Amino acid sequence: MHDEQGTPGIGASAARGLPPSGTSLIYALGRIGYDFGTQARMDAFVQRMGPDQSPFNPGQLLNFLAKREVETRMLIWTLNIEQTPLYAIEPGEPFAQDIYAQLAAALEGQLKEEGDTAYIERVSLPGYLTGKTVRLYSGQVVPVVSALARGLYCWDVNKVIEDAVNAAGANHPPEQVHKMRIGLREFLHRMGYHFRNLGLSPSERAMNFAATTAAAQMATALAQHLIADSGSGSRQLANIAVEKSPICRPGSDYWDVRLAFFDPASSRHVMRIVRYTIDVSDVMPVTVGEPKSWEADSF
Repeated sequence: MHDEQGTPGIGASAARGLPPSGTSLIYALGRIGYDFGTQARMDAFVQRMGPDQSPFNPGQLLNFLAKREVETRMLIWTLNIEQTPLYAIEPGEPFAQDIYAQLAAALEGQLKEEGDTAYIERVSLPGYLTGKTVRLYSGQVVPVVSALARGLYCWDVNKVIEDAVNAAGANHPPEQVHKMRIGLREFLHRMGYHFRNLGLSPSERAMNFAATTAAAQMATALAQHLIADSGSGSRQLANIAVEKSPICRPGSDYWDVRLAFFDPASSRHVMRIVRYTIDVSDVMPVTVGEPKSWEADSF
């Protein structure tokens, strides 16, 4: 892939947000990275940023990009897991500049201290595989994803946790609220790292969207589920399962994602099950109805 200047870069697609024909849907979780593609592109950034500034320093690079937003298009933005690039991100028109701004903001949030309210743990990326690939500076070749502005979600976990605990813990003693906060943090952390996948298959997309929904929309309800019956702590995530839903409307693709929680301090070996139904037929998955919960002796 080459931009109009003849050097590597991911230019905005001319498809104006429409799905490229014959492509696959993705909904992946990861962290934002960037790459130069070639030595020439890297040298160009070194020269433009000036002395005592390095494009390999993300903070210094972001300060440079804040003054010259057009340069965001000259980078290859990537979605990474464990420092390994999975996809190169191609923002789709007509919102390409908005997406570049979101990617830069996500990278900035990732650089914050983990206790900072602005800290971004990871992002959720919906889009289409374009069928194209791009070679990174290391020589690794990765597939290109046409990203959508809607649905690109940053996991600002500290804000999510505080908002959820403040809402769910209003009628609980401070000690239990503290344990609820710890339990929700452990849950969101495990959810993000448990779902290390490519986000390509319907089941992977359903799992990844369920994790995002839990973080973005349902954290308050989940905080309530984490309150332990024993009163001595919080429930912990025991297991996760995804399966094709037995009921589905025509033209949709329903998947049930079940989360099992247990109380390690309770002598009752009873689990709290929470089930989400996710429709993954569109590039942006959606929840179907409200989450269901019940108690069970087994998963």
